[in-house]
Amino acid sequence: NLFDVFRKHPVHIHSYDMPLQVMIQQIPETASNPVGFAYVILLMMLIDQIGKETLRLYPNDKIVLYHDHCAYDAALADSFEQMVDGSIFSSHNLDRFVSITPARWENCVLLQPADMIAYENFKEGMRKHYPSGRNRRKSLNALLDLNAISGRASGFTSEAIQELKKTIADMEPRIKQRLFDAARIKTSSTNT
Repeated sequence: NLFDVFRKHPVHIHSYDMPLQVMIQQIPETASNPVGFAYVILLMMLIDQIGKETLRLYPNDKIVLYHDHCAYDAALADSFEQMVDGSIFSSHNLDRFVSITPARWENCVLLQPADMIAYENFKEGMRKHYPSGRNRRKSLNALLDLNAISGRASGFTSEAIQELKKTIADMEPRIKQRLFDAARIKTSSTNT
């Protein structure tokens, strides 16, 4: 039934995966809350991609984001506000992002196909990060074969995490502190 959603409504997908163990190795400051940090960073990446790609295709539209209700609802809301006001992030079309709302998949039809895509991207990312010799999942191949789906899925490689580490190190101390605060990570100093 979820495939029918994609057949009836063209979808532009952006998804990322991040291996937390590699992130902690490369950015040790995140060890106290790697999941919170990943949520904040990945939200930034998604907003950037949506602002550059999807909103280019829909020049008069605004975006309302939904995410699965989780322990990081408040962190995502804080991060979203700091991103769209330019406090910790600059990107294209930030003024066209209206809100971010937590919801439960059982009550939010929009999240059901999104969850399916997220799960498929997770499995594909794990296949890349932890090769097991398994082929791509048939369900992901079927999704990729649909004409109504476009977009991109990206994974954070060790090199990409090193680049992220450099970006964070180059941030102004005030901005860096806001980023770690949004991710709910306590730092002893903004120079860490």
